[in-house]
Amino acid sequence: MRKTGADDWKQRMTTLRSLVLLGEQAVPALTKALDSPHSPTRVLAAQALSYLGPQADLARLTTTVKTDRPAAARLYAVDAIGTSGQSASVDWEQLASQERNRDVRKHINHARLRGDEPISTAVISTLKQWAPATID
Repeated sequence: MRKTGADDWKQRMTTLRSLVLLGEQAVPALTKALDSPHSPTRVLAAQALSYLGPQADLARLTTTVKTDRPAAARLYAVDAIGTSGQSASVDWEQLASQERNRDVRKHINHARLRGDEPISTAVISTLKQWAPATID
């Protein structure tokens, strides 16, 4: 739970938007960030990759789902795979059977139901057009 008045989420959203604005250029650095010893970095990298799904490294994201300690990193890695438009090659049943976190299992189920439908360009466009000055 965040402390009242904590505004780190504002910086996180601004950073997420900036990464998505970079598009494909951000993918190599975000993929490398999945190996960071700093768990919030891994979580943010996986979250950003969920908006850049079609360019994401599915094998590396699958490793995150299988091995990362924070549930948030696993959840966003699932989302990134699910929004990639290439998730048919993922063994969702195996991932679900190994997952201990209820929320991550729900995201696995959603990704499975989504099939190979990539993230909507409207969703990406909305984030890109969002004005950080309006965050409050």
